[in-house]
Amino acid sequence: MGFRLLDNLVQVSFRPSDLQKPFLSYNDVKPCSVVMGTVVSVEEFGVVLKLADNIRGIASRNHLADVNIKNPSLKFKPNQKVKAKVLSVDVKKRRITLSLKRSLIKNSSSDVLGYDELKVKQKITGWVASIKDYGIIMNFTNNVKGLIHVSDIRKTPVKAAELSQLYKVGQVLLCKVKKIEGQKLELSMNLLEDSTPSTASWCRKGQIYSGTVHSTSTKGITVVLDATNEEAFLPVEHISDHASLNQQLLQHHKVGDTIPRVLVFSKKLKTVYVTGKSCLIDWVEGFEGNIPRTVADVRVGDLIPGFVKDFQDYGCFVEMANGLTGLCPKACLSDEFVRESRAVFGQGDSVICKVTNIDREKGRLLVSLKLGDVMAHSGMEGSNLLISYFDGLSLFGNVISGEYQQGSVVSDCVVTRVTDGGVVVKIGTNHTGYIPQCYLDGKLSLKDVISGVALDYDPRKKEYVLNGLESFADEVKSQKRVKLIQDSEHKGRVVLATDDYFVILLDNYRYGYLHKQMHLNDALRKASSSLKSGSTVDVVVARAKKGRPVILKFKPEEKRKKYRLRLCVDTTA
Repeated sequence: MGFRLLDNLVQVSFRPSDLQKPFLSYNDVKPCSVVMGTVVSVEEFGVVLKLADNIRGIASRNHLADVNIKNPSLKFKPNQKVKAKVLSVDVKKRRITLSLKRSLIKNSSSDVLGYDELKVKQKITGWVASIKDYGIIMNFTNNVKGLIHVSDIRKTPVKAAELSQLYKVGQVLLCKVKKIEGQKLELSMNLLEDSTPSTASWCRKGQIYSGTVHSTSTKGITVVLDATNEEAFLPVEHISDHASLNQQLLQHHKVGDTIPRVLVFSKKLKTVYVTGKSCLIDWVEGFEGNIPRTVADVRVGDLIPGFVKDFQDYGCFVEMANGLTGLCPKACLSDEFVRESRAVFGQGDSVICKVTNIDREKGRLLVSLKLGDVMAHSGMEGSNLLISYFDGLSLFGNVISGEYQQGSVVSDCVVTRVTDGGVVVKIGTNHTGYIPQCYLDGKLSLKDVISGVALDYDPRKKEYVLNGLESFADEVKSQKRVKLIQDSEHKGRVVLATDDYFVILLDNYRYGYLHKQMHLNDALRKASSSLKSGSTVDVVVARAKKGRPVILKFKPEEKRKKYRLRLCVDTTA
């Protein structure tokens, strides 16, 4: 515990609380070690962590996660326990720098103790300190620094002007030691210059990375994985769980954009394929890397997310998040009778499969995609799918962040085009609107001026969908909006039906969104197939947060009570 110079004695303690302390002084904290800390406060420069009594450490803004966090106070709360890696320790100044990046915490190649410990051709992981015209300056643990010259970044030439687009300060990169002269370290990122293996041996199925967009094509996105600096391909059908968004998300991504999470699901020759489907990535993250990878690890009854890989006359093959493939017979595709295997799902669709049979000798799995078999899988309900949908749509803007709030009256709309399905109107100078024919009181002509109630807003097109009926506007104006409570039950009326969701006007005159699917596997949309504009539906509020769309879900059907009939027989007769 201490040392008394006058008596030349060492002070010791037998208290269990002292024996359990990980550190007693700053001398006990070593660089490259992984420690548990408690959040003390969240500041503009980063997060202050308590490692032990009177021992504090700081994780800067660039080291709070593998991706940039705009609002750290929303992610980190006081007294929250977090795992961190010690980057450097200055005992004299009593200063400890930490990193909360998972790619550094779980990667042993990031453990750099000093210049003397490094060897030429050794692969080490660090983070970008700054970007110059002549290259990238890298930082490593224990205050080790190095330079990657612009000519050593890739085999193909990289222009100095492109560096700031391809790489960001704080980004984690894997590089190789090229030359060491005292404390001058030259690095290279051409990791495969010594050998060209037939398959990408650096990656493993089920591994999660963050990446940077290198290029795009009609088939998908070429991504540079941050932790390895290797290229991988993200097919267009794997950009998200929502097929209706994938094509537009492909067009939205530009060179240099960051994709926070991708999952390796396939390796063919020299190409590594990754997916951005949230249902697969969330499932893998729940296991913290220890996912069941072999048939021996899987049990009958397991619910595993995956995607439809291929179709045959007798069923379809599903590739699961752990890299295993299962066969779903045609009879197990749906609770309803199915004539053709392609009648329910499409190729690349996200699904939840239930393992029904295992042949361990042949390594084969039979799975079911029936809604009744997988409905118990939490997190894949329609409300969560809609939250994921709006998260993807948020790249273009918020559906409720338009100039006109949902339910407000939009006046002075000038008709610019008349179609068989409705009219297109101009709203102000930057927006357009669409009024379906069923929401018009009569026929309109070009340059007519009309008012309507805002039902929905599409940030991709900057277009409103309006209801132009005067009776509807009068009904909405005369009612007061009431605060919504989560999990409360309501009766609602469908006021708009899109390809993916309904806009519902609740009985308290608040608006909400209801996904057409009850579950990820509800491809036939049986519950919503009978709903149309004007239909009534019983719903439950799944999310009601300020500044975000109100998310609804179908009210579960009440189970019928079973009554037992008891017969009394008169034996005296």
